[in-house]
Amino acid sequence: DSVDLTRTLEELKSVVESKLATIKKFLREKRAQDEARHRAAGQNTEALHKTLKRMKNEIVTMQEKTRLLEEQVLRDPLTGVHNRRALDTRLQEEVHRFQRYGQIFSLLVIDLDRFKHVNDVYGHTTGDQCLKEVARRMSAVLRKSDFLARYGGEEFVVILPGIQKEAARCVAEKLRHCVEKTRFLYQGQRIPLTVSVGVSQIEAQEETPESVFQRADLALYEAKKQGRNKVVVDPETP
Repeated sequence: DSVDLTRTLEELKSVVESKLATIKKFLREKRAQDEARHRAAGQNTEALHKTLKRMKNEIVTMQEKTRLLEEQVLRDPLTGVHNRRALDTRLQEEVHRFQRYGQIFSLLVIDLDRFKHVNDVYGHTTGDQCLKEVARRMSAVLRKSDFLARYGGEEFVVILPGIQKEAARCVAEKLRHCVEKTRFLYQGQRIPLTVSVGVSQIEAQEETPESVFQRADLALYEAKKQGRNKVVVDPETP
């Protein structure tokens, strides 16, 4: 069109130069716009990465808080060992594991002898310190795979996975001896403290957590009858 409209070469040159200048200007503006969009996209991407990183950190923090809360729910606040709720869950799991895979386990029910006397004479604060020390000493004797829980008051329960009754009796004796030889002191005066232990072993496929516990509890009662500071194995355990 420009060629048709111009009469001389100079006019055509002038028109072409004008058109080229317009195209160059457009290209510069287009390049500037593209660069601005790229910078904005880069800034948005960086902001997105920062947001994602912050969200990830928040998720990790929340997961850790959740884990700690769950741990607190399953721990005895005084002794730091597992509590009754955790024990019920773990015992049910061990029974299911035995029923499905045949993995044996034994159970210890442990009671501090004449602990009411300790509380009455030396005070509940001293009694609490004794409970904490007993839990700490017993934890040091047990394997990592063993499960120690405070059942309530001055009573503890230990689950021994893969352990039969005779080996469980040996573990119970170690725990009894550990407590017996520990020096519990109150204002320089030694507090006599011992434990009695009842032992049972999972028996049959149809057995329940309650029945395993009941037999260990009856064995504990027999240990008390025999004078305390003793270990008794449930006679019905094979």
